[in-house]
Amino acid sequence: MLVVISDDIGADKTGVYSVHAESLTPTLDALAAEGMRFTNAYSSPSCSPSRATLLTGRLPSRTGIGRWMQPASEEWELQDDELTIPEMLREHAEARYSSAVVGKWHVASFNQRRPTRHALRQGFDHHRGSLANPTTALHPDDQRRGYFHWEKNVDGRLEWSDTYMTTDTVDEALALIEELPEPWFVWVALNAAHEPLHVPPDHLNPGGVTESDNAFDKFDADVIAFDMELGRMLDSIDPEVREALTLVYVGDNGSWNNIIREPYNANRGKGSTFELGVNVPMIVTGPHVAEPGSVSDALVNFADLFPTVAELAGVDADALTYTHGARAGEALDLDGASLLPLLADPSDPGPREVNYAEAFWPNGPGPYEWRRRTVRTRTHKLRRVTDGDGERLLFYRLNTTLLDEGDALDTTALSADEQAQYDLLLAELTRLESELVVSWD
Repeated sequence: MLVVISDDIGADKTGVYSVHAESLTPTLDALAAEGMRFTNAYSSPSCSPSRATLLTGRLPSRTGIGRWMQPASEEWELQDDELTIPEMLREHAEARYSSAVVGKWHVASFNQRRPTRHALRQGFDHHRGSLANPTTALHPDDQRRGYFHWEKNVDGRLEWSDTYMTTDTVDEALALIEELPEPWFVWVALNAAHEPLHVPPDHLNPGGVTESDNAFDKFDADVIAFDMELGRMLDSIDPEVREALTLVYVGDNGSWNNIIREPYNANRGKGSTFELGVNVPMIVTGPHVAEPGSVSDALVNFADLFPTVAELAGVDADALTYTHGARAGEALDLDGASLLPLLADPSDPGPREVNYAEAFWPNGPGPYEWRRRTVRTRTHKLRRVTDGDGERLLFYRLNTTLLDEGDALDTTALSADEQAQYDLLLAELTRLESELVVSWD
């Protein structure tokens, strides 16, 4: 199984999701035509919690990772007693899966033990890529860091790489796909198109963008370079392997606000719990997709990927227990459901009537300086924002065309239908807030 995750490439930058006339992502568009595209897939508003949820099937309040991590100053990280996808496959699947993560990790602290081996401690056989973002380094040097000079982790050993980061990630993914014994699970976590903004190499820059161009054009060029390298990776996989391969593509969160173009709302992207911040591209291809080119509007979540992988591997996710630490033997608290029924039937309404996303700071068990939580049905949405200014409840009628909620509704003048939606969402939000609480030893 292959999971590909991009960084800061939201629906507005993804051709088949976007209202922009010109597509930046022909490779992703072709994947959508080949597989199933989800229009209501929820991530977290930033990269680290989305990754932790994907790996564990558990929402941020359970893992304690609620915002992007600052590895050099962070004390908290994804805990060793979490059961991750590679551990589940190694310990519970009938066939022993080999596994690798290629590219960005970003759920480890530099202040905890052996950060270069954190991905290996979480069950992966290999990690080849960056510990976090392009400019982050455990052992900084005196050169400018970015996509053309970055600190690379090779299975626990650090080295400096001057290979264009997106190209290096694809090269390593292809090498590992050839190298790993079957069955395998490979997670390709590209750093693109996260800042720093840059001009890609000439062969990945068909538009001829230059350093003097504006941030919008540079970011779009980086998205195009990502899509071209993704195409190279898919075209290079053996056709027989590709035909039998289940592939999941997701964006980790919405696009960075500074590069969101009109008519999208540039104040509602990454970091926010507005739709443009958390409703992200998700495409699945492979033999389990019954109708190529199908579209599902089911409310799905990053937490669904863990149980989906489990079912593909013949593992009963409902019977799983923790296998490490003080919680070993306890039932595993999962927040997702397998997507296989949806892949078999695009009309399936999906595993939930209400979707949920959240963010908080600081990472860890709290107390938190601020929290942002949201729940939505197919038609309405409720956001609870708690910070130094107090607490605010904001209710919206959804505009699915632009992933833009518009203005909050006046809750003192709701119609009967709107009041019913508000009551349902508030009750569900209250329930989730009470259940998504874990005490760490």
